[in-house]
Amino acid sequence: MGMRTTSDKYSTLDGLRGVAAMLVVMYHFPGFFRPVYVENSYLMVDLFFVMSGFVIASAYEEKLSCGDISPLRFMRLRLIRLYPLYALGTLLGTAGLLWRLPRSDWHLVTSALPLGLLMLPCPLVMRIFYPLSYAERVLYPLNYPSWSLFFELLANAGYAVFFKYLSTRVLLTLVAASGVMLIAKGIHGKPLSAGWILAGSYVGLLRIAYSFSTGILLFRFRAARRKTSNVLAIALVAAFILLFCLPIPDIFRTVFIFSIALFVSPVLVWVAAAVEPSHKVRKVFLFFGAVSYGVYVLHVPVGAFFQLMFGDIEHLGPHATPWVGAGLLLTVVALASIAEKIYDIPVRRRLLKGWIVRKNHPMTVDATLNQ
Repeated sequence: MGMRTTSDKYSTLDGLRGVAAMLVVMYHFPGFFRPVYVENSYLMVDLFFVMSGFVIASAYEEKLSCGDISPLRFMRLRLIRLYPLYALGTLLGTAGLLWRLPRSDWHLVTSALPLGLLMLPCPLVMRIFYPLSYAERVLYPLNYPSWSLFFELLANAGYAVFFKYLSTRVLLTLVAASGVMLIAKGIHGKPLSAGWILAGSYVGLLRIAYSFSTGILLFRFRAARRKTSNVLAIALVAAFILLFCLPIPDIFRTVFIFSIALFVSPVLVWVAAAVEPSHKVRKVFLFFGAVSYGVYVLHVPVGAFFQLMFGDIEHLGPHATPWVGAGLLLTVVALASIAEKIYDIPVRRRLLKGWIVRKNHPMTVDATLNQ
């Protein structure tokens, strides 16, 4: 173990977040990554929710407690943080659907666009995996991973509005109740992957209630000081990857899924928040944490383009397929990094500057840019 740190940056969490975002890419486009198949990587959403609760509490718990920020200002900051890249992903997803779908479906795409740009769920039944004929009421058909952002914003609003009532006892009750309901749904055959389709959207509410509340509790019970250790930080990220790449026998699958969502993800966040790597590794982790959100909201349009470009990848053969998958990951990470630098940060800076100047608010742009 090395020196102790009290930095307000949780870089090991950033490293986990970056790896989790790439595992989501592998989950949504499994054909590009054979023979590796990360079939349970939808559980990354639950990990993201826990991290979100922890990081939001870290950034805003004291400000909300002291009255330095109102619920309305808090939500404005959250929207400014999330919207630019969300809008880019929605527009790219729209272009991709118009490219893939037949003209007979274009009216559905254009009808869904206004709701998408307003970050609202869509009630339309439409195809998003053409040429498959499967059609469903997907909450966000233009860029379906966006469903988790909707539930995260709901959790953010609830946290801000009801903050003074969210004692540790109330949060523990909320965690226990939502956890029991998730287990009950699992026993009755409702998959934990539900939430992105309208019919199972209530499962998304249970997932965010459990995980986001757990994240807040983890912040309140966090270690007073963090230890610096490259070995522990890297081992934690490596073990995390291995956990989702190892095949799980069917007989243990349900236990595995609920163990990850309800116990392992919170433990990972709690341990990662207590360990920091040294400077060089920290820079790598912070980079992947910075691009993780862009990877998450941009990977479906980029992956769809890869599918159109390569068609049926069976003809590529087993030796070429992993290279296509690596190319997809590199492309998404590069696009997310470029978009962050030349689009996301400048747009958010302009929005924050206009709001802070207009409201004569004492907060600075730089102080709020990454919150």
